Amino acid sequence: FFLCSSLIEATIPSSVTSINDQLFENCKSLEKVTILSSIKSIGHSSFNQCILLKQIEIPSSVALIGSYAFNSCSSLTEIKIPSSLTKIDKCTFKDCISLVNVIIPDSVTFIGDHAFTNCTSLCEISISSSVTKIDDYAFSGCSSLTKILIPSSVIEIGKFVFNSCKMLNEIALSSSLKIIGQCAFYGCSELKEITIPPSVNRIDSSAFSSCNSLIKLTIPAKIQIQGLGCPKQTNITRY
Repeated sequence: FFLCSSLIEATIPSSVTSINDQLFENCKSLEKVTILSSIKSIGHSSFNQCILLKQIEIPSSVALIGSYAFNSCSSLTEIKIPSSLTKIDKCTFKDCISLVNVIIPDSVTFIGDHAFTNCTSLCEISISSSVTKIDDYAFSGCSSLTKILIPSSVIEIGKFVFNSCKMLNEIALSSSLKIIGQCAFYGCSELKEITIPPSVNRIDSSAFSSCNSLIKLTIPAKIQIQGLGCPKQTNITRY
């Protein structure tokens, strides 16, 4: 069905167990897809660029969703990720600019690079308590995101993860966090205060560059503060 520009609705029959790579890619008129519980996997780019897709329910039978699966589904407002999924692959929901709400189930342990990049309507996201790593650029450009709780399972935040999350004003970091990547909070211009837990042993360069409202940073004494990019007015407390 690649490039079937007139296709509006599709139902995957029960005899099918896998949605192949790029199956509905660039079906620009596709608005609704019904996926039955026989489906085990959704291939990469399977719904890429389905710009009118508003509604899709992923059954609990799905254990794998490939990269770019829903990339640029710009009309998709909500997605429920099934508890059978263990990772969110790279660019899965990239450029889903109407996506408002996402709940990541406890089965998920890894959020891939660019997974939610430029989801500009995403206000809040609940991250599962099993996630151990949030990879590079995962939430970069989520300009409506206001708060986020990083659960205690997360040990690494990759580079540019919250880059240009311009409305982010509240973040609670994992008590098990060890690594904060380069430019992780670059351009979070509404972030006023952040406390780095004692578990952190590495913060890469420019982690807080262009955080122009950052007035208080509480950070372990073992961490080098040079090169973090904090603005001049930031009151840094070491412990």
